Amino acid sequence: MARQPTSEEVERANALYPAADWVSGRVEESGKSNLVLIPADPVPEVVFRMARTREEALAQARRAALADALAPHVPWLVPESRSPIDSAGGIIQRFIPGAAHPLHQGDPAALGRIITDLQAVPLSAYEGLVGAPWEAEPQWTQARADAAIDALEPDVRASAATVLATLGEMEQAMGSAVGQGAALRGSLRRGLVHGDLAGRNMHWRDGELIGILDWDKASLWDPAINLAHLSLWHGQDVIDPSAPDEFFAARAHVWNGSLALTRVADAALRGGVKTWGRLLRKTQPRIMRAAQAAHVCRELLQ
Repeated sequence: MARQPTSEEVERANALYPAADWVSGRVEESGKSNLVLIPADPVPEVVFRMARTREEALAQARRAALADALAPHVPWLVPESRSPIDSAGGIIQRFIPGAAHPLHQGDPAALGRIITDLQAVPLSAYEGLVGAPWEAEPQWTQARADAAIDALEPDVRASAATVLATLGEMEQAMGSAVGQGAALRGSLRRGLVHGDLAGRNMHWRDGELIGILDWDKASLWDPAINLAHLSLWHGQDVIDPSAPDEFFAARAHVWNGSLALTRVADAALRGGVKTWGRLLRKTQPRIMRAAQAAHVCRELLQ
């Protein structure tokens, strides 16, 4: 959704970066945390990112610093800073051209390179700039787990319980590896997790990734989460051929199942949705596939 900028927004953008046509630009309102004013220049070089709330404004400096810190370490673009932050949490950032990838399509080789690129970013570049692991998602309390499992068809409930139990074991092992300062097995080591790696947060052109936006949910945790998020947009069939190894792929499937269960739990705790059948048709196959992968995870965690 886009609209014309207000006079106040234009004034703020001009104060930070006068060399752009802000007046004739458009404000994209799809982001949960920020509004983005894109100038009407023939080839935009920058955008004006505006925090929606005071809380988001206070977080803007850390998030901008993260993008700036990542820029030298990745082969694609990130929204680097082009100005200081104003008093209301507005900042000029680099414009990233391109568009979202077509839905339910994806070259596993290209997606695999993205996973590799993210894993290659040195910890020292971002460790103090990311949020707590998976802090944007609700915790799997017993009540939440029960709500999700009870909402599923009876023959899927055991698979769901297996997914959640394995997720707990994975997280415990990851925390144990963190405490010991070492990986337990193969790809089980902390890495850069974007937190929302899909859709409009990734800009493509002619099958090549141009840049990744919106690092607001970034954390230091299991990098298999990145592949799980990619599968939400490109399809779960990309997981196995895009993963660097079997254990990484299995964990990505388990995370994918967890994301599906999150949707079910959210709907159940809200009192249900009118399209339960559609929701279950979309989520239950992912949960059952995740349960199959959970057995691989448990074997490799031994």
